[in-house]
Amino acid sequence: MIPPLSFAQESDSSEPVPDYEISHEIRLKGVVDEVKDRICPITGGMEWHLMLKTQNKIYEVHIAPIKFAKMYEAAVHKGDTIEIVGLKIKFHHLDGILAREIKDGDHEFLFRDEKGKPFW
Repeated sequence: MIPPLSFAQESDSSEPVPDYEISHEIRLKGVVDEVKDRICPITGGMEWHLMLKTQNKIYEVHIAPIKFAKMYEAAVHKGDTIEIVGLKIKFHHLDGILAREIKDGDHEFLFRDEKGKPFW
């Protein structure tokens, strides 16, 4: 079971936080090029991100607040081949993905419910 946590999801930019539209979800496979904790340009909080290299592009994947990811014991590593279910977005003119689910081999991590609402 995923622990209920409460983290604010507000952007520090004038660009609005993208809504998660479940009907526009995509599924991508790729290789993790980089894993990083950083201030998220979308929410303004410290979040866990990764760079996913697909056949055609590199996407910044916005996953979850660091505290949530650590409590959930979610982990992926550079070089892992993973599959992501999420919403493709453009934020500050950059391609990105809001992750709902990440599959890494036998491990499956869920970050949003079936309607796209974050678990944190």
